[in-house]
Amino acid sequence: MFKIRKNNEVETERLILRKLKNDDFETFASIVGDDEIGKQLPKGEGYTYEEAKRWLDRIQLSWNENNYGVWGVINKESGNLIGYCGLNKIEELDEVEVLYGISKDMWGRGYATEAAYSSLRFGFEQLNFEKIIGLAKIKNIASINVLKKIGLKYKKDMTIFRIDVKYFELTREEFNNSCK
Repeated sequence: MFKIRKNNEVETERLILRKLKNDDFETFASIVGDDEIGKQLPKGEGYTYEEAKRWLDRIQLSWNENNYGVWGVINKESGNLIGYCGLNKIEELDEVEVLYGISKDMWGRGYATEAAYSSLRFGFEQLNFEKIIGLAKIKNIASINVLKKIGLKYKKDMTIFRIDVKYFELTREEFNNSCK
């Protein structure tokens, strides 16, 4: 199931992807503040309260400026915020990436894959992007597997923001062909 709702929200079988609100901040800060999640973020450890607030502000600004960005991932069954996912413009590469992070207590249930695939679909079908990339730290096997499951193809290893990553990409044509 993939349904576009008002305000560029997306509904899937188990999730609602919606813009993060200021009311989400405490839960968002606890998710990105977890060192286990944070070690996969650019900083390499959990974000402080202030860093989480700055990131949430940037996320909200992206939606206002670009009409796309990072959503909060809501578990439909519980109604709880369980993570974030969406599309992020990387100015240094002039490319759009799919990104995601799920609360540690929700790992292993396929939520990251479901949310990331829906983000790709939104980017290709609603925003008509020609290409979407994915970046994962070289040792982040779980994230690399998510990128592969949603159809992105490994292209190269690279360094960005002084971090060694694996670079994946998928074109709209490849995405459309995979949906047939």
